[in-house]
Amino acid sequence: MQKEGLVKSIGVSNFTVAQLEDLLADTQTVPAVHQVEFHPYLYQSELFNYCTSKGIVLTAYSPLGAAKGGEGVVPLLQNETVKSIADELNRTPAQVLIRWSVQKGIAVIPKSSNEERLRSNFAVFDFELTADHVARLDALNHNFRFCRSFIDNHWD
Repeated sequence: MQKEGLVKSIGVSNFTVAQLEDLLADTQTVPAVHQVEFHPYLYQSELFNYCTSKGIVLTAYSPLGAAKGGEGVVPLLQNETVKSIADELNRTPAQVLIRWSVQKGIAVIPKSSNEERLRSNFAVFDFELTADHVARLDALNHNFRFCRSFIDNHWD
């Protein structure tokens, strides 16, 4: 469709690096965007670095995690490290998590139907996390997916 001029760009979702490489080899089409679950508990550095090297914008869904952690995992918004950084910066935990992604060059799509939360989620461009803050958030990675059911049912 892109070669025929019917679409300007394409995007993909939940591809692995191997699947992206197959796509590029088979079609020579580089997606403009790749949407994946991405947050400090699931910092997919290999995928992030690959996308960055190919000029693919990584878009994070569930950048705040989920209301319930599951499997003995504390929800990100209740994580002590996240809350501590939020307190240090006089920000909300959600703002810290969104800023972490934005500061890495990742587009985020946090879900909310609450107007006040939406406004708060947008208020992340007037502060920066320090290198120490980023390192503390990066250290939370343990490859935990909140959106496990989709991944488990669709990818091997």
